[in-house]
Amino acid sequence: MKPCGIAPELLLTYLRLPQICKLMDLHTSASMYPAISTGDLVGLPFAHPGKGAEGKVVASIRLAFAARRKSEMLLEAAKRCVEIAIESTEKEAVAHLKDATII
Repeated sequence: MKPCGIAPELLLTYLRLPQICKLMDLHTSASMYPAISTGDLVGLPFAHPGKGAEGKVVASIRLAFAARRKSEMLLEAAKRCVEIAIESTEKEAVAHLKDATII
């Protein structure tokens, strides 16, 4: 399924609302891998919040994704610096950080 007429970020936020998750649980099949039919999914109530609110939601979601990508990069850099500090010296680890323009 692809969102039509709304931003994917808004749809993502909507589908993660606790009330919507509860409604989806009512429609899931009782199996080891719960699934909801397309018809039941499309039948869920949706009220568009308006273009202004949609823009704010989209901006917030994009900022959150960017922050997550940055935090993952920083975590990987920190892991590498710890490895360098263990294998070599802390001084070289700090130099690696500076070279990577992370700090």
